[in-house]
Amino acid sequence: MLKKTVTNRASWRRLVGALGALGIGLAAASAFADVVLIPGTVNGTVSFGNWAYTGGSVSISGAGDPNNSYGSIGFSGSTFALVVPGGLTYKNQSISLNKYDSATNSQQYASFSPNIDVAVPSGGSVDVIFSQEAGFIAPTVALTGGTIVSSEFAAQNYANGKYSSGSAYGNSASLP
Repeated sequence: MLKKTVTNRASWRRLVGALGALGIGLAAASAFADVVLIPGTVNGTVSFGNWAYTGGSVSISGAGDPNNSYGSIGFSGSTFALVVPGGLTYKNQSISLNKYDSATNSQQYASFSPNIDVAVPSGGSVDVIFSQEAGFIAPTVALTGGTIVSSEFAAQNYANGKYSSGSAYGNSASLP
């Protein structure tokens, strides 16, 4: 009986020792795998033709680093400050804009992807202007009787590696 208890204690010690060694090994491996990035800031201005939008969001990615670094932020007005890992060049951008028009009770959206190189310095900042020329479509609908429950008008364009789109959603309207 005494010998069995000693064997169990010895097995227990080996198990605890093995788990401790495994834990230390995993901690050391993860310490070597972690990369500390120094942040940088993208200070930007957005414009979409002469459209007076109320806000939107900006996302950047495509730095090609092992961490697949990216950043995204919502903003009001036309300017933003986005903090991302610095020392990288971001090649993909996506800008989404919106506006609520209370006069027509409609929500309007536009988006574009300038896809320019944005080199963000470590510990510093870079100023960018994301600008897209825009054409506007003024659709009309002739209703001779009945109810329009909702409407959507949309347009898209892809040229020279750049994408842009716009849409408007309206609510109900009735005529006798």
